[in-house]
Amino acid sequence: MSATGGEADTRLFVGRAVELDELRCFAAEAWGGNPRLVMIEGDAGVGKSSLLRRAVAELGGCHVLRASGDEAELMVPYGVVDQLVDSAGVAATDGLDLLLRLRDASDTAVASSAVGAELVRLFGNLQANDRPVVVVVDDLHWCDSPSAQALLFASRRLQRDRVLVLVSARQTELVRLGGSWASTVGGDHRTGRIRLDGFTADDIVALATSLGMGPLTSAAAERLREHTDGNALHCRALLEELDCDVLNRMPTELPAPRAFAALVLLRVAALSEPARRLVTAAAVCGLHSPLALTIEVADLEDPTEALDALAAAHLARESQRRLNFTHALVRRAVYDDLNPSTRRDLHRRAGELTSGAVSLEHRVAAALGSDDALAADLDRAAVEAADRYAFGEAATWMLRASEVASDRGDRERQVIQAMEWAMDSGDFTLMAAITGLIDGLGPSSGRSVVLGNLAFLRGQFAEADVLLRESWNTATEPTDNAYAARAASLQATQLLLLGRPDEGIAWGDRALTRSGDDRFRTHVRSFRALNLVAAGRGPEALDTFADLADEPNDLSPNVTQRRVFRGLVRLFVDDIPGALRDFTATRARYRSGQKFNYDTHGLTFIIDAAYRAGAWNDAAVHAEFAVSLAHDADHVWDFGFVHAHAALVPASRGDWEVAAAHLAEAWPWADGLGIDFAVAMVITAKTLLHAGQEDWGGVLTAVEQMRSRGHLDALGRPGVHGWRPVEVDAYLALGQLDEAERALDELERALPPSGHPTTELTIGRLRGVLADRRGRGAAADAAFTAAHRLAASVPSPHAIALLELSDGRRLVERGRHTEARAWLSAARTRLTELGARPDLARCDSLMRATGAAPGIAPNPTFGLTPTEIVVAGLVATGRTNQQAAGELFVSVKAIEYHLTNIYAKLGIRSRRDIHPALHGAAESAPVDSA
Repeated sequence: MSATGGEADTRLFVGRAVELDELRCFAAEAWGGNPRLVMIEGDAGVGKSSLLRRAVAELGGCHVLRASGDEAELMVPYGVVDQLVDSAGVAATDGLDLLLRLRDASDTAVASSAVGAELVRLFGNLQANDRPVVVVVDDLHWCDSPSAQALLFASRRLQRDRVLVLVSARQTELVRLGGSWASTVGGDHRTGRIRLDGFTADDIVALATSLGMGPLTSAAAERLREHTDGNALHCRALLEELDCDVLNRMPTELPAPRAFAALVLLRVAALSEPARRLVTAAAVCGLHSPLALTIEVADLEDPTEALDALAAAHLARESQRRLNFTHALVRRAVYDDLNPSTRRDLHRRAGELTSGAVSLEHRVAAALGSDDALAADLDRAAVEAADRYAFGEAATWMLRASEVASDRGDRERQVIQAMEWAMDSGDFTLMAAITGLIDGLGPSSGRSVVLGNLAFLRGQFAEADVLLRESWNTATEPTDNAYAARAASLQATQLLLLGRPDEGIAWGDRALTRSGDDRFRTHVRSFRALNLVAAGRGPEALDTFADLADEPNDLSPNVTQRRVFRGLVRLFVDDIPGALRDFTATRARYRSGQKFNYDTHGLTFIIDAAYRAGAWNDAAVHAEFAVSLAHDADHVWDFGFVHAHAALVPASRGDWEVAAAHLAEAWPWADGLGIDFAVAMVITAKTLLHAGQEDWGGVLTAVEQMRSRGHLDALGRPGVHGWRPVEVDAYLALGQLDEAERALDELERALPPSGHPTTELTIGRLRGVLADRRGRGAAADAAFTAAHRLAASVPSPHAIALLELSDGRRLVERGRHTEARAWLSAARTRLTELGARPDLARCDSLMRATGAAPGIAPNPTFGLTPTEIVVAGLVATGRTNQQAAGELFVSVKAIEYHLTNIYAKLGIRSRRDIHPALHGAAESAPVDSA
């Protein structure tokens, strides 16, 4: 793995004045503390690398981290990250344990976001001496997937950092990295895009002069531009090949185009025999091949003269113990010209001299026909990758195994397994590559289950149901048990999302009868627990985790995954403190770099848990991170869930535009994919938004969208989905008391047998309001009194505040002002702490109706943003800036920036003053009686 190769002479750079000006502007913004990510796009050979080199050469006084993608190293996890770390130097990586772990190529089982977070810290370390940082990644389209995800995560987490990230890519090939890079560069205000076209005739004249080739006429330059389409690399090759006098004397059109590859091969043919051996070995070993390996593959004792010859021919140059081709097209021309037997022999030798993923790639390239020993090694590598949750890598290795296995049954099994892992990875590009192979397989239980899974991922649930049942019914051989178990498990998951948990439980039980694999059975039981809680059987769901300690010593991925699911069950049964403990622990494991299934579930539903617990600032910060992560990783299935949860706090705080934007993003994914479970969560957030705006008709319109989908026993289950109470509020506000009573009765019947304290308190509140509206004063008193008694066991301060607010409103309307002031004062304290501005405004209006002057609304945070509140809280509890940065996945620079704002807003000078300032400000302002 090597940084951007070639010591190209930047004096030969011509043209690109507009593009350089753009890059200077981006750099100026970054140096001012507004980090920028810039993508330079263009065809192969158009001059992207040259522009990068020139731009960096002009940006003096900064740290430069360099890397480049390499087609030969696509299967080397974190290869590009390793290059960046290597170019940073040892001192800058002090304390960055994850990045140092990656130097051991066998230890790459690390979550890409955690690696990205450490890249942010690395960039922060380099800024410590007040020098800005430039990160350069050439040929991003050939970047290994984990590195690409980590770099994107890091780029999006930069805040007040003086960092400029420059990447280059061939636009048509960037699709391999998924849609996240394209959507970020196209839609984030912190990013820029520069499209490179071919040289103009004037540029070609300047290039000829820079090369010392003599004057080139404008007419000849225009003919050369038309001949090469202005491709910079091709232009230079022709100028070096032909004399300018010859070009100037040529007729109006050049002869038939001489391909760039042909020009390269002319140079190769002119080399000495040792130099030809070295350049062909390098072509096999990669764009930036390890020098020692290349020399061994070429079987040279003294490569000195050969290296000089390659440099003189502008083919490759030695740098940093690597032999770097001057351009990827040069390497491709040499490689493609090798006859098949020579190419295989060189790959075979390289495979013998290397290890791990690099060796396997060479052995695959050397294979001629079947090779069962290689197939077995690839199969084993695939399983090992899957064991560390690197499912994309596992799928690729298994697909390669299928290409060299001799047994048809093995090949079919390997293709099916490759597709399953591709789907687990969420890599739609990889899935598309395998789909054709699946279609070509004969009918089998395995074929049906992967096609069913694919239909499931596309939201084609009816088709998935048919295929998964077909897989189950045709699994008649012992070797089919794994397929049958997978089919039943997918049915259980699908039925949960469709609001049919009772059927899901039955299919989960079937899955358990067909598999003895412990990891798979843990997965099935976890989803079975979710089906149980959705069916109203919370205690049984919790029993699934009876063997799991509240704070287990075992920190393995399997246990972490179980804690995610236990957190979900606890959340839905109203054990909010327990849910927060589980989600906080799993988030910490994720931050440490651990990879485990369903990590995004924990990172998403911690938003809901914090929201219900009244930790709305934490919820807002969690939401920002979860949304960023889902989009960085292209987890489109999570978009509906994560944006629905991200809308909760802004909807309740009166940040209408923010909430509406999240809901506009959530709805197409939840509804378009047909995920009714996610739809119910979007509808819940919609009802909260409309209720906050007192748009009660909007609430009922949203509810009707939910009711039209059916399966309301599960999709309206209290504790899981929260739209039912808001529906009752809407009917009450509109004076439609009969409809309110009907909806309230439905809500009460939907309660699980084991109860749900928060919902029971809410039902008491709604019963009290309904009784009051019907003129049944005694019944209203009784309902509110009973609800207030429940408050001590309810973990949701917002639900309690709404109870106090509703009771206060009732008492005001009945002229019982003294009693009303007590409840309204209590509600005001809670609503202020939450920052629930719409409800707080209603509370203050009612206070004034009692004759009390609410006074200035207490502001416990002096206008701090949610992120500033969380930073203040972390620092107040003794966290260092570096520790706080690690908690929030941001740089130390960002923490310093937030602290500056915190000090100014709180009127303090030291971090020691934060705790007393916040503690003193949190005291509620007194309510003055009239």
